[in-house]
Amino acid sequence: MSTVTTITQILTKEESFPIKLTSVWVPLKIEGMVPTPYSTPKGLKVIPKYPTFVCKLEGMDWSKPVPPELATE
Repeated sequence: MSTVTTITQILTKEESFPIKLTSVWVPLKIEGMVPTPYSTPKGLKVIPKYPTFVCKLEGMDWSKPVPPELATE
């Protein structure tokens, strides 16, 4: 059994990423309603994907260093 898996059960194939399981890893329950997308004062759009974690962040150029004011945002 591999110690690296992909969380394709909850993400689409394009959004999946490898994770390494550890001895203390516990699955997080994904329950409740997904929060409504919102925009921040600096113009970032936050699109929650699941009730407990993960969001899509629009309005960021990830090919450049993140400016401190956007990191705070």
